[in-house]
Amino acid sequence: MAKEKTLILSRRTDESLEAMTGSFLTGTYAKSTLASCADSEFLSTIHTHDADWIVVLDGGAFLTVPSRLEGLLEFMVENDYHCCGMPDGGVVPARAGSPLVFNPFFLIVNAKKLRIWFKRKPIPETPFDPAYQNDLPKHLLRGDYSLAAKKPYDFFSYSLRKKGAKLLALDAIQWVRDGGTTILSDHERRPFLLHTWATDRFSEQKPRFDQAQKFSLLVQEQLKAAEPEQLKAAEPEQLEPQGS
Repeated sequence: MAKEKTLILSRRTDESLEAMTGSFLTGTYAKSTLASCADSEFLSTIHTHDADWIVVLDGGAFLTVPSRLEGLLEFMVENDYHCCGMPDGGVVPARAGSPLVFNPFFLIVNAKKLRIWFKRKPIPETPFDPAYQNDLPKHLLRGDYSLAAKKPYDFFSYSLRKKGAKLLALDAIQWVRDGGTTILSDHERRPFLLHTWATDRFSEQKPRFDQAQKFSLLVQEQLKAAEPEQLKAAEPEQLEPQGS
């Protein structure tokens, strides 16, 4: 990863929430912000920066284990992936969209490749192709989803598939303390990020975000005191099954 430039791109939300989640973004990565998940702004940002890889984070994303993000990036570089993320449906109860689309609360994209594939202009309305169903991440699907779902970011995922991009679907579970919070796992299905949904209602639901921040801090404190082989044992609550 030493030769690869990586940019952390965080979606702008409430300033207080940005301060809460931003405190977990340690390391030497360059950082910038994104006003929305609209294709036009996202692609403009990709062309504005010279990063090789871009990590997109929603305002409610708490990075609990930074070393696992680094490991995920290295895995994508070594295996020539173009994008990774959590399927927008079928994985956690909070999302029942299309599992062929990555929800943009967390993405890693190969910016070098995307600058070749896409220009600064908005991505055209790429239609759903029934052949994409062959790519369903069946090993991750355990809940409701809809292939008919249509979100503003669907066209981005469909365009990637149309271009033959190599995509990596990540697993996640619902946090037992808050049904509106998702625990995202890396390529080895180890938890590394806590995402609390409904950032647009941050002011009225601040206790939920406070709880997520407190737990994320606790995880990091435990990890600092643990040996590398003890990381999994240091965060038992992240591994609790849904509904327990």
